[in-house]
Amino acid sequence: MSKNTLKVISKSIAGKGQTTDYHEVIELIDSKNPERRFRCRVIIHTDNYVEQSQVKLDVWSENALQWNLVHKIDPKVMKTEAKLGYTPDAHAGKLGHKHYQADRNELIRVAKKVLGLS
Repeated sequence: MSKNTLKVISKSIAGKGQTTDYHEVIELIDSKNPERRFRCRVIIHTDNYVEQSQVKLDVWSENALQWNLVHKIDPKVMKTEAKLGYTPDAHAGKLGHKHYQADRNELIRVAKKVLGLS
């Protein structure tokens, strides 16, 4: 089994009121064929109202010049705390990727399988 490479291109975390947003753009590189690369976008949006939360990973299409959905996690089963915007960390401006790590890792795990990287 090949080991795949993940390169972080950009990452941001923001919180306002009852919502928080984690955005990350990564590049997944097939270690057996480094020319095979996929630019992916991870979005984790939390909201006090769970049904308004969103956890998804998109892949960039060079041909269509758009993001296409690869995988999403139902907000009812997401690991990221839906009411994250009300936590002491959010009020102190101390949200870190540790708050989003479990869902991020699951999105990337599934994306690698879908894209034929694992």
